[in-house]
Amino acid sequence: MLDVGQWLSVKALATNIDKLRGFEAEFGFLGPAVFFVVASIAIVINVPTAIVIAIAAMIYGPFGAIILGTLCFSLAIVIMFYIAKVADQGLIKRIIEKYLPRTNNYIQDTNLHTIINLRLIFFALPPINWMLAILCTRFSSYFWGSVIGALPNIVVFSWLGGTLVEVIREGRSLWFWNTPELIAPTALGISLAILSILLKKKTGGDN
Repeated sequence: MLDVGQWLSVKALATNIDKLRGFEAEFGFLGPAVFFVVASIAIVINVPTAIVIAIAAMIYGPFGAIILGTLCFSLAIVIMFYIAKVADQGLIKRIIEKYLPRTNNYIQDTNLHTIINLRLIFFALPPINWMLAILCTRFSSYFWGSVIGALPNIVVFSWLGGTLVEVIREGRSLWFWNTPELIAPTALGISLAILSILLKKKTGGDN
């Protein structure tokens, strides 16, 4: 029988992280490029961006995860936008217009500021990725609003994830008083979550 507790132990996690890094190292200098392509496709097919960033943090650390996470997310949303415009032929858009008129009107009339708010609130949830790609009519607002709004979340996931990876690999305690480097990214994550809740309430109140 599989011992889940043992599999999720700190020692096992550290071993799995090292195995993942070893697998990536087999690609040599092409490793980051391979990850970039595979991770971008993963986001397009609805793998949560947070998972992609977590894996990037395991392999490349916080700074590498921020760069690769941003690049992968950027390419993925461009691909989704053009898939939505070319392949969908407006079918889903017409369904949303009919059954979710308020949502359609809200996103149709969006400016850069609104897209940023939506990304801050929902980050890169697959339904939000596709809904924005389908309903947004201006590529520039869609792209830059998405990137700017998602960047704080990418930084938080990368920073916290990368720090946790190193703490786990070193077999150190996860308690804040023993690992003070976890305090800053955790505090940033909590602040971002509170901001998202406030923005969601404001957005709901405005509509």
